[in-house]
Amino acid sequence: MCIFVGFPDPSFCIDIPLASAVVFGFSHATQGTASVLFIIPFGLAFQFLYQLSGGLLLPIVTHFVYNTGVNIFFAKQILKEAKQDERSDD
Repeated sequence: MCIFVGFPDPSFCIDIPLASAVVFGFSHATQGTASVLFIIPFGLAFQFLYQLSGGLLLPIVTHFVYNTGVNIFFAKQILKEAKQDERSDD
């Protein structure tokens, strides 16, 4: 699926799923520039889930579950490092 923009050539088109995934990636730029490239494939995957399910519920739930898992993982890492720092201070 694409939008014909007519520039620089009348037959030039922009791929909507790819453009949307790039915007999704750049919307996460506050997490660092490297994360933008890492997140673009997630945008494509969420679009696939949207097409598969016919709605936004599945991509939203998947995004929530992924974010929750990442937050739990990093919270455990932060707590582990804090405990090690406490032990080294003693």
